Amino acid sequence: MKIGGNFNFQFSNTKSYEDISYFYREVQNQGYKITFHKIPEDYIDGLVETGELHLFQIYNKDFSDKSNGKGMPNLHTLYFKALFDERNLSNVVYKLNGEAEMFYRKKSIKEKDTVIHPKGQVLNNKNPLAEKNTSQFSYDLVKDKRFTKRQFLLHIPITTNFKAYGNTDINYDVRYLLKQSNKTHIMVLIEVNDTFYI
Repeated sequence: MKIGGNFNFQFSNTKSYEDISYFYREVQNQGYKITFHKIPEDYIDGLVETGELHLFQIYNKDFSDKSNGKGMPNLHTLYFKALFDERNLSNVVYKLNGEAEMFYRKKSIKEKDTVIHPKGQVLNNKNPLAEKNTSQFSYDLVKDKRFTKRQFLLHIPITTNFKAYGNTDINYDVRYLLKQSNKTHIMVLIEVNDTFYI
C-alpha cells in the first residue's frame, strides 16, 4: 500500500507482519529524510546582527590549515562527512539522531603554564613505531592546545548501519566461533619500556 505526502510511504501487506515491530521498522526506514534549502546570506547575517541567531563553527583538527592530509582523518570527521554525503542520503547507512547536546568546557591550562614548541624546533617522536625518529613543524606547536582556551563541545548522536537488522549480539557469535574453531590465532601486543612486542 502506498501513502502520499512528502515521504511516499510504501507499506507491506499487514498480513505479512509477524508483529507490530515490522510496521515500526518500515516507518523508521522510510520516515528519515534530510533535505537542503538555500537561504540568502544577507538574511542569515541580519539574524546574527539582531541577536536572533548565533552561529557556531563545527571544527576539529582535520579542518585545520595545518593539517597535511597525510594521516587518517579523525573518526568523528569521517562520520560527520558521511552523514551528509550524497551516497548516504540516497541510501541511508549513517542516520543523524535527535537529542544533540552542547557542553561548555573552561580552559584548564593557564597562559603562564602553556608549553609552546617554537616552529623549526626538532622534536623527538614518542611513538616507537613511527617511520622517523624526529619531527619538525613550520608553525608553533602548543602542547595540549585544546585545554588552553574555553570551548563549546557538540555531541551529536548518530546511528550506524541504520537499515541493518539481524543479530545484535555479535560478541556471542565471535566467542562461539573462537570456541568451535581449531584454527584460531590470537595476536597480543605487549609494551615493555616503550618497545612493542607481538
